[in-house]
Amino acid sequence: MSELPFPCPACNEENMVDMENLDGKPVNKIVTELGFNCTKCDTWVRVLYTTWSLDTALIKLAKKSPESAGYHYHFARTLRKAEGVQEKYGGL
Repeated sequence: MSELPFPCPACNEENMVDMENLDGKPVNKIVTELGFNCTKCDTWVRVLYTTWSLDTALIKLAKKSPESAGYHYHFARTLRKAEGVQEKYGGL
């Protein structure tokens, strides 16, 4: 598990959040926001956004070995998608 401290913007409570098991709420047909509910005030706290395209790219990347020929290509492509989604929709 990769737990990180993440503050709640409503009550400033610091929550330990498992970044690998965030809850998802659909924004529209394409975009989903990932986040958690604050343990103190139960407010929804958005951490980041994801899309179907980004999820698919992450799955393809996970199937590749870092030593394989196409790994660097898929890594760079996935990184560009992730940066684009966060820039467009305002994640971390």
